[in-house]
Formats: sequence, C-alpha cells, structure tokens
Amino acid sequence: MRCSYCRYGHLRRKTTFLDAAEVSRRVRILMNRGAKEIRCVDPVFNANPAFQDILNSLRKLNRKGRLRFFAEVQADLLTADQIHRLVEAGFSELEAGVQSLDPRVLKRIRRPVRLALLESNLRLMADEGIRVTIDLMYGLPGQTLQEVRHSLQWAWRFKGANVQCLQTLLLPGTDLRTERRRWRMQSDDRPPYGVHSTSTLSPEDIRAIEEFMHRKSSLDCMTGKFVGTTLPDLFSESVVLDLTKGQRSDKIPGVTSRRALIFKAPSLFAHRKTLTAMVRKAISSERNMLWQFVPYSEHEEPLDLLDDMIAEIRKWPPIWTDRFASVAGWNRVASRRIFVLLNPSRPYSSSWAKAAEALLEDHFY
Repeated sequence: MRCSYCRYGHLRRKTTFLDAAEVSRRVRILMNRGAKEIRCVDPVFNANPAFQDILNSLRKLNRKGRLRFFAEVQADLLTADQIHRLVEAGFSELEAGVQSLDPRVLKRIRRPVRLALLESNLRLMADEGIRVTIDLMYGLPGQTLQEVRHSLQWAWRFKGANVQCLQTLLLPGTDLRTERRRWRMQSDDRPPYGVHSTSTLSPEDIRAIEEFMHRKSSLDCMTGKFVGTTLPDLFSESVVLDLTKGQRSDKIPGVTSRRALIFKAPSLFAHRKTLTAMVRKAISSERNMLWQFVPYSEHEEPLDLLDDMIAEIRKWPPIWTDRFASVAGWNRVASRRIFVLLNPSRPYSSSWAKAAEALLEDHFY
C-alpha cells in the first residue's frame, strides 16, 4: 500500500482480506461448476494474515489436483515450507514483482526487497515446478540504462521464467506523479501515461531498453507478417469487397469491432481512388475500432498503391490502442493496419514482396 507508482494506497484506506473459510467456499463453488483454473486477483497474495490457513484448506480441497491456481506474491517474504505448500495446493504459476535490483531505486519507490532471499526463493519455486513470472519496470526515478539491462539479464537467467519489463506509468493520484518534476519525468498526458524520459533515462535510452527486450522476445503483439499467401494476424471477421462493383451502401459490411476488409479487383491500382475512399469511409464510420485493410494482389501492384493507403490512414489521429504501442514501435500505427494478401497459385517477385513488407513494417505495429 506504499509503492509510489501505485494507486492502491489512494483507492483504499486500509488493506482488506478474505478469511480462509470464505476462500474455500468460493473455490468449492467454482470447482462444482467445472472450473479448471483459478487466478487470484490480489497484488500480494501472501500478505493475507490467513495465508497459511488458506494454503492448508486449498490443499485439502484440491487433493486430486483438478485445479490450477495463479497468484501474485512478494517472493522474498515466502518460506521454503510455504513454497512447498503452494505447490501442494495446486499453484502452478506465481508472479513476483521485483521492479529493480538497485536498492536506491527501490527505496525511492518505497518498495523494499531482500534481494538475496528473493533470488533463492525464485530458484526454489522453479525447482518445485512452478512457472514464475518476474516483473521488472523501466522509467523509475534514478534508473539508468545499465541498471535496467542488468536487471533483465539477471531475470533471464532463471530457468523457465517468464520475464516482463513494463513501462512506468505516471498514474493520476500517485505519489510518483506528484514527484515527477524532481526526477524530470516526461510522460504521455493521456492514458496510459507512459514515461518517455527521466533525469537519468533519455528518450533514446528508453527506446534502447525496449529494443533490447525485443531482441530477446517481443514486448507484445507486434505484427509478424504483412505480406503473404497466409497472414496469421488477420482478424477472424474478413469482409471481401469487389472494387469493380463499387460500394452502394454508406455502411461498411461487418459486425465486429475487429474487422479485415479484403479488396479485390483485376487491377487494384486502377481502382486506387475507390480503394482509398473506402479506407476513409471505414475509419470515419467507426473511428475507435480496429481495422485491417487488405489488398488481394493478383499480381505485383505498384507500391504507390500502398503509399496512398498509408497517407490516408496517417491523416487520422491515433486512438486508445495506438497509445499502448511500445516506444520501440517508432510511431507506428497499431489500430489501423495494411496487409497484402497474395494468391497462392500466382508467382511473385521476391524483391517486390520484400519491399512491400519493409514499407508496411515501417508504418504499422
């Protein structure tokens, strides 16, 4: 309840808990309804005064191992016996907030951690077969590029661990936001309020951190492929539009908020004005939904066609989804993307396909 970047201490006057009997009652109800996995939404599961009793009751309820549990814990406060009991109760996954390995940074955010115990407990969890998620943060006051890299390399050494390093958010009402001038913290003025620089981390450092993470594993759901006969990131609702027939209705077909429009014509370039107009109509009719615009190319269309579509999309202001794209996205658009779908029975120049892929990758997340 004291972390300077968190709102829990402002939203609640004190910590609240469920007792062991109430936890058992709710778990039993879910078991009887056929639940296979239960995720405990609690920022510090082992802060509950009845933690030991809860583990004992869950172990009895889940004697046959029908349930898998997940929880967030303060890992350095656990004992070896508690870790063993978590396994017996059915906790197959635990998340541990570490944030930083620098004691000075941890003191500034009021997040004390006994690092030696933390490290030994994380290893013990892995040895017990628990899948551990290790949470780190970047953009905290006083952090440096070297410290964040060191923390990441430390976390990646843990066997089977899932490591997530999250951008610091200057949430309204938090102490960290109040102290932002002291640390020269610059952030978005709209949600999610991501920090882009501090007195010790330049915008280039922040970008370098995200690119460093990208080399190990993708930060989030960046598009894997923009051009091909199959497009794994294509939305499930795909609406085919024949450009040779025009679009009589003012309404773009489809019902979901994630929609792919596939444009067909013997020559898409010959109908580029119609295609661009339909892109404009789609965005103007549903500005806050996710669009995919997909030319179905029967042959190698001029890349000017894609340039026209990109220019139209760039005219529109970004929406909520775009603001969640990482800094390493380099101002790419996440909410409205262009793909090129190829006919599997037709030959295409590999250099043309690579050029189209590179062009779209430069503009879209």
